[in-house]
Amino acid sequence: MNKLDFEHKNDMTRVQLILKVEKTYEIVEYQIKMLINNKSVYLTPIIIKEEDGMKTLQYEITNKMSIEKYMSKNLLSKQDFLNIMSQIIKSFKECKELLLDYHNLLLDMDKIYISQDGKELSMIYLPLNDTYKNNKEMLVNIINRLVSNINKSENDVAEMISKVVMYVNNDSFNIFEFEQIIKVFEDKTEPPKSLVYNEKVVNEEIETFEVSTNYNFIEKLKTAQGVTVQIIFIVAMSVAGMWLMQKGILLENIDKFIGGIVIALVLNYLLVDKIQIDKEKNVSNINEEIEYTVDGTNMCEEDKTIVLESFACLKSIDGVCQDIIINKPRFVIGKNKEEVDFYIDNATISREHAEMVETNGVYGIRDLNSSNGTYVNDEEIISGQTRKLANGDTITLSNQSFKFVCKEA
Repeated sequence: MNKLDFEHKNDMTRVQLILKVEKTYEIVEYQIKMLINNKSVYLTPIIIKEEDGMKTLQYEITNKMSIEKYMSKNLLSKQDFLNIMSQIIKSFKECKELLLDYHNLLLDMDKIYISQDGKELSMIYLPLNDTYKNNKEMLVNIINRLVSNINKSENDVAEMISKVVMYVNNDSFNIFEFEQIIKVFEDKTEPPKSLVYNEKVVNEEIETFEVSTNYNFIEKLKTAQGVTVQIIFIVAMSVAGMWLMQKGILLENIDKFIGGIVIALVLNYLLVDKIQIDKEKNVSNINEEIEYTVDGTNMCEEDKTIVLESFACLKSIDGVCQDIIINKPRFVIGKNKEEVDFYIDNATISREHAEMVETNGVYGIRDLNSSNGTYVNDEEIISGQTRKLANGDTITLSNQSFKFVCKEA
């Protein structure tokens, strides 16, 4: 198929996408009539005009932007992805309902339009003969691009990404059956129930706190430190009481003696508590040392990821893939088990997708002419050129994203 000649027309009140129809193409009249006479929800409104002896198809795209431009400014949430995919599927179904050939949908990220708020999708339909005999490959590429732009830090998104990628890149992929997978993952969350507090609940919480506090103190008294303090307390009070009785002043100052016992009890409580806290603090410090150093392996402070001291690693963001330890100056990643240093079981990854390179502690990444690209912080790198990496960079191989973690020089 020859390249289509599109141009944008903007007269300050409306924006149109205009296609000049070359003589090599034939406009299918009944398809034009179906598009003009039936109000479509997902297909972009179209009119046909003849200018300077050439027919033009004019599509109304006012207040819309290409989905490519939208994704350059926004990460897709799980709900955004499901919403966009649902509308793409419905545009295919709408073509069938209008007796149109869904192979004539223009599957180009720059020619699929979306409203400014990202809610409404508009597809371009080409009412021409001999356009696309099979647009399945283009559709798969678009879905993979959408998946690669999903915010992978969102909760419960890893399972959806895994299942979508596996199905879409399978030879049996069918857009109409794919709708069932999309429906499974559509959000079914309920708004959180409002919290109701009343006097009974507050009183129950206070009572629970008091019981818990008393119970904790009793448990502390049972420890070795608690028993030791109690013995010292009893001996001290007994000696003091006998001495006062011998001197004949105990009965005259009984109220002061009882007050002294109360103060001693308070000191006893504080002393037992402090001993226990100091003991727990020591245990905590020991645990922290164990946590941060395990068999000569350092713990990355930012995300508690265990990283071998001598090597950098690619930490999987969505958890779909295991973390990758870069243990060679040249480290190839791909899906050819026989040739690569790290194998990724993902149909969208090329056989030899990308290469990590290291020189004097400085790391970089090179795309090895992959089919679906290599990205650093959402910016595609030119195949064959090495891009220098910084600690914390996000690396995306097709639709698989990793965080680059290395020891700072």
